[in-house]
Amino acid sequence: MRKEIEKLKNHYIIAGFGRTGQVIAQSFRVKKIPFVIIDSDPSFLKAQAEDDNNLLYLIGDACDEDTLRKAGILNAKGLITVVSSDANNAFCIMSAREINPQLHIVARAVELQNVKKLKSAGANKVVAPYILGGTRIAHSIFHPHAADFIDIVEDAKAAHIEMVDLYIGSSHPLRGRRVDDPLFRTFNLIVLGVRNKSGELQFNPQGVTVLESEDHLILMGPQESLEKINPIGFS
Repeated sequence: MRKEIEKLKNHYIIAGFGRTGQVIAQSFRVKKIPFVIIDSDPSFLKAQAEDDNNLLYLIGDACDEDTLRKAGILNAKGLITVVSSDANNAFCIMSAREINPQLHIVARAVELQNVKKLKSAGANKVVAPYILGGTRIAHSIFHPHAADFIDIVEDAKAAHIEMVDLYIGSSHPLRGRRVDDPLFRTFNLIVLGVRNKSGELQFNPQGVTVLESEDHLILMGPQESLEKINPIGFS
């Protein structure tokens, strides 16, 4: 297993394999995105590995620099830290950020008041599940049909429709095209937004908007169409 982990590049590290970590791992499996799990509970991890022979994991403290290095953090694309407490998540973030300053880090916040603290620790994105869950429940009551549509998009098993963030590199075939290009309609894709390199997000951009290098194009549509329009992959 250690040798398999050492071979990984552009993978993700999941720190904490509780209920949230398991859901994240399942989503990665469906999309065939490589990942490594770090958790301190050996019996639970070994039991999970018996059900999934391809599961890559390390037993240890995800806040420990040596453990993070063994998980291939220098070659990793991102870290998702969902360990037991906000304090431990903060330590994991700081340890990871010190080793790999370019790493994309997403953290879970148990308490809403700790969202800013986790961002200050170095997380690129902080998610507060209880707030999201409560908001989703309220949305389901006020706008049930809209909520059903969101559920379809977010369902990892609903391969017929997805919403993706497509990075437009300098050599990407979509660079220089307008968002009203017939290509998108041909593939039955909807352009939801464009975020430029300065961070400005255009929601439902005008058709004359030209895709530039370092833009992020937010698209929604059938999975097979998204794969055709972006053959280099989204992972």
